[in-house]
Amino acid sequence: HTLFAKYAIPQMIGLLFNSVYMIVDGVFIGNVLGRDSMAAAAVAVPLIEILIAVSMAVASGAGVMISGHLARREDDRALQVFDTALLCAAGTGLLVAVFGNLLIHPLAKALGATPQIHDEAVEYIRYIVTFSPFLIFSFLLSGLVRNDGRPKLAMFALAFGSVSNIVLDYVFMCPLNMGIGGAALATAIGPVFSVLILLPHFLLKKGHLYFSPPKLKARHVRHIFTLGFPSFIMEFTIGIMTFVYNVAIVRNGYGEMGLAAYLVIGYLMLILLTLFLGMAEGLQPVFSYFTGAGATGRSRDLRRFATGVFLAAGIVCYGLILLFSRSFFSIFNPGDTELIFHESGIDHNILCIECLHFIQLRMAVRAAPR
Repeated sequence: HTLFAKYAIPQMIGLLFNSVYMIVDGVFIGNVLGRDSMAAAAVAVPLIEILIAVSMAVASGAGVMISGHLARREDDRALQVFDTALLCAAGTGLLVAVFGNLLIHPLAKALGATPQIHDEAVEYIRYIVTFSPFLIFSFLLSGLVRNDGRPKLAMFALAFGSVSNIVLDYVFMCPLNMGIGGAALATAIGPVFSVLILLPHFLLKKGHLYFSPPKLKARHVRHIFTLGFPSFIMEFTIGIMTFVYNVAIVRNGYGEMGLAAYLVIGYLMLILLTLFLGMAEGLQPVFSYFTGAGATGRSRDLRRFATGVFLAAGIVCYGLILLFSRSFFSIFNPGDTELIFHESGIDHNILCIECLHFIQLRMAVRAAPR
């Protein structure tokens, strides 16, 4: 299906680069710093996932509205939604950056940091919350560029940010010996490059969407978050699930070992997130456009095709992960046999993620306003 190849595949590739850089980040942490530092990074994962959930809510909700308006040739209304989405993202990012830094120590403790890894967790989280506006804007702008008809630019921006993160991981952690802070800084800077690549599309007015004096419209805010709620709740659920696991791991005495092991499981789940989220988010502009244009037949055909691809990919990924999960664990710290042993039980997590993102694919179809 040509539309699937044009929109879903680039988004899946872009997010795949995102997952790869996070996995490489974990490999550097595990091999250079060890198990405790992996546990410290694991504490920040729920926070990152919740930030992504918020950015997805704005991007998805605004994208549905913008695609519908563009299909009906209502460019002025699309611009109004675009402006409102930017203000929502900016406000959210600033709030997270300010209050995240003010409450950094209780935040780290609440996320599951043990006394042994508290300082490293705080250092990691500080960079994440400080640069959170860029993380939010990278997802928002890539989604809006995709809605504006340039899915390959969105893919390139995400990919470039990911590759830069991998390079910076090496520079900060090896030659510069910056420790866990270097890993966090590399992760935080990656979205900055993505945003810088995406900005010219809007600054130079290369599509229907471009920057103008922003005006916040309460009606649009309500509609954005209403339409974006399904995407938000899917990703937010993963963040909460990870948080609950982290807290349970600590309270049941598994400590740093358990946190490090679950971090690796999280990386495997991230691969599935990449595939299925990329498919759902990549196809959202198409479904919204079809709805706005009244092309229900084409929407139905694409939905059937995407559902088939989704189910086939899920089965293949599930099998591959069950076969090679132990090998995957070993790349993070080859000498830590205790860590590798903890790969058991991964199948339940993978099945849960597949179910959540199948629901999200269905939501992408049904989110378009009638």
